[in-house]
Amino acid sequence: MSLIMLNVKPQHHVLVRETGSARAAWAALADAFRSADRARVMNLRMEVNMIFMGTRETAVECFNRGRALVWELNMLAVVLEDEHLLSALLSGLDPKFEYTKEVLANLDDLTLDKEIVKLRAAETRLAAGKQRRGTPAKTALAAMDGDAPHNARTRRPIDTKRVERRR
Repeated sequence: MSLIMLNVKPQHHVLVRETGSARAAWAALADAFRSADRARVMNLRMEVNMIFMGTRETAVECFNRGRALVWELNMLAVVLEDEHLLSALLSGLDPKFEYTKEVLANLDDLTLDKEIVKLRAAETRLAAGKQRRGTPAKTALAAMDGDAPHNARTRRPIDTKRVERRR
């Protein structure tokens, strides 16, 4: 009970103090902060249907966001079928996964875990292909751009007078 009191904002102390036990305090906080109305359920369902992969997000991170939304819906006593979540997640994937999406959509015994494994493999292949496509000249130029150590000797321009004296 003391841990709860220490970690709750002062305006919520009254809510916690009125309960007799830590379990009752936790339940009172859950009831106060968990919105179980119809609008919240509708918003969560819309979020699931409109889930899209972010620009700097991996497929696994996108799927985990979808799982979190389904978990929240389950906490509100709304059951969402796995097939519905799978189709929503597949449609929200980045266009670079177009071929993988077609293959996964045609599998019969597809589960969320299997889909994540296959998408992780596809992401790895795409990243490897992107690295291979970089030409050696571009890679060398990129390495020279700012990665050269400061104490590296740069080539001095040729002094023609000095060369003539040596001859």
